Amino acid sequence: MEMGKKKPSLPIMIVKLCGGILAVFCYLQALRCMQEIELYDSLISIEIAQGTTAAGIQKPEEELTVTFWAALGEGSVGAEATGAVQISQVYLLRGPSEGLLLEATGLLPGDEKGCLLDEKTSYGLFGSTNVCGQAVEWEGQTYQVRNVIPGKQGIFLIQSADETQIFSRVNILCREKGRRLEKARQFLLQNQLDGRIWDGFWILLLLKGTLLFLPFVLIVRMLSLLQSRRRRTEESRARQLFYCVCIWGTALVFFVAALYFMEIPRDMIPTRWSDFAFWGRLWKEKAATLSSMIQREKSPGEMRQMQRLATGCLFGLFSGFVGWRVVAGIPPGRR
Repeated sequence: MEMGKKKPSLPIMIVKLCGGILAVFCYLQALRCMQEIELYDSLISIEIAQGTTAAGIQKPEEELTVTFWAALGEGSVGAEATGAVQISQVYLLRGPSEGLLLEATGLLPGDEKGCLLDEKTSYGLFGSTNVCGQAVEWEGQTYQVRNVIPGKQGIFLIQSADETQIFSRVNILCREKGRRLEKARQFLLQNQLDGRIWDGFWILLLLKGTLLFLPFVLIVRMLSLLQSRRRRTEESRARQLFYCVCIWGTALVFFVAALYFMEIPRDMIPTRWSDFAFWGRLWKEKAATLSSMIQREKSPGEMRQMQRLATGCLFGLFSGFVGWRVVAGIPPGRR
């Protein structure tokens, strides 16, 4: 053993081990959030400028599921069996309920007497989630519960019985992942509608960026060790060359793997690398889309995506921070 170097004490090793376990746990939680967001990657939300009725829309293609929806705000939902009343967010649909929220199954188009509750509303009314077939009231109308949606947002979904109902929002569920934006534009063009398309891909892109933090920390530490070894082997040119190849090869592999993992869409890549104005236009377009998304009313699915994004980013960044403290030789929380 070299003079001046001490073997890490047992408490330090235990702290490092616990820190590594914590970093892995947080990273796995962030990956779980990413998988939940990916479920909504095929769902496109469109805001119709002037509004439209569902009756005047052409029949969509087989691979598309089109759902018109409107948020009616908070409403008092009552249970006939228990007499309980629950304040919930009421949504009016025209189309398959899965188009609003992927977990919202069981409410078919045209089912004007059925409704869906989420777990929060179900517990508030009946104290249980086993309530399929129970009767609930809203604004003097009686509805039968078809299914209970996982979640605690306080949701009450019903189908619209009015064919002249004006909707300003429509969700399109596209089974062809790579063509969802193209299909959304075709839908607007075929029905002569003017609307803003909101693609939640940037949410997934941002979360993937935070998931690269921990691997980046580990790669940087490994490259630092390789560089240190290279400097200590000045007597051998072949060994120095070997370490140089390892350093640059590792950096290149990480860069290529990161690009593949991020899955950057084509509209975010310039056709000519000399087109420097492209990045300015892209930034303004994405900033405008982000600003519009923050200000406008969000569907339950979009709200869940935002929640998963915040949770995933916190777990991803924290795992990278703890990992950095561990591999840098500094126990988490100590200096």
